[in-house]
Amino acid sequence: MLPQVLRRIKRHLKYTNFYNCVFMTYDYNYKTLILGDKSKQNMALVWLGVNLLQLACQLYSIHTKASGLAEKAVGITISCAYLLTILLRFEIKADVVPILLLNFILGKENSTKQYGKDVVIISNCLYCGLALIEIAMLLVPISSFALSLITPCFSPLLTSLFCDKDNLNQLQWIYGNIMQFGLAILEFVSCQ
Repeated sequence: MLPQVLRRIKRHLKYTNFYNCVFMTYDYNYKTLILGDKSKQNMALVWLGVNLLQLACQLYSIHTKASGLAEKAVGITISCAYLLTILLRFEIKADVVPILLLNFILGKENSTKQYGKDVVIISNCLYCGLALIEIAMLLVPISSFALSLITPCFSPLLTSLFCDKDNLNQLQWIYGNIMQFGLAILEFVSCQ
């Protein structure tokens, strides 16, 4: 089971390297994790800033567009889940301890040692946890994208900032479909 866990960890490292949300990167020459250069670190900080700006827009949308207590509660719940994903994904400053730990785990890939029952149980739990994270990485952005297209005036979404009340006190989308689709793509990418 340990080789499967190592493959899953490498796949997650490819995702974080693609989305530039951590300061580390994988060096394919030495087959080890290293601290990224200054441009990678700056890109991670910019991406963190974009996500925090989106969180601020979500909170503003809840404050201005949510009509009832139930809608505010749902909006706050979604925003708290989004904040949790930000805290789990991003590093605030460069730290070498996770790099050392992951390099130690990745160094065990070619080991032929027989592992005890406790290591097998831990690796099974780690494998299942990483699989659940991967499923959530697909479901949350897809559902956010679909909500942005189906109900663009739902309060925690970015598209709700561009909705307006008409004479019947219903929220109406006031811009074209291209902007709605663009904001839905932004919701999809930022939820990854």
